[in-house]
Amino acid sequence: MPTPPVTPTRRHPLPAAVPRHPGALPQPDAPPRPAAHRRPLLAAVALIAGLSACAAMTTARAADAPVAPPPAASAVASDSPATFITFVLETTGNCMLNNGQQIQMRSTHPSRTIRVWLDRYQRGIGTGDRSRTDLAPGAEPDPLGCSRSAAGVQEWRVVKAQFVD
Repeated sequence: MPTPPVTPTRRHPLPAAVPRHPGALPQPDAPPRPAAHRRPLLAAVALIAGLSACAAMTTARAADAPVAPPPAASAVASDSPATFITFVLETTGNCMLNNGQQIQMRSTHPSRTIRVWLDRYQRGIGTGDRSRTDLAPGAEPDPLGCSRSAAGVQEWRVVKAQFVD
């Protein structure tokens, strides 16, 4: 007596003619999908990880880099409060959305508080926003905003600086 042919076992308990989820068309058993459909997702994750590592290196190098060139030595006296103001760039998630960095300002004077008035510029044009802040010696930098916004590049310029005490 001949042996009957061996039928392969099914991967799924449902028959091939029954759809696996509502709205699906009945299909015969197909081979499992290769992992190729995950490649774009993995590439995106790798790209984001690479960008964050690059941003961390950039922040380490540009932590105390001035945003604007310092004023000319002849225009500012050496004991002027404006010489003790430093702009700092820091990478933050909010600013990275627009490919920018957070601009912060701090005082480098060892003992005196400095009162600073700033004007904000958007794409080189004054916005009419003037702010005033007091920078204490040795304090954390005062965050101003992102170097880039949805409208373009923005910056802050010192209008006036004076010692408070």
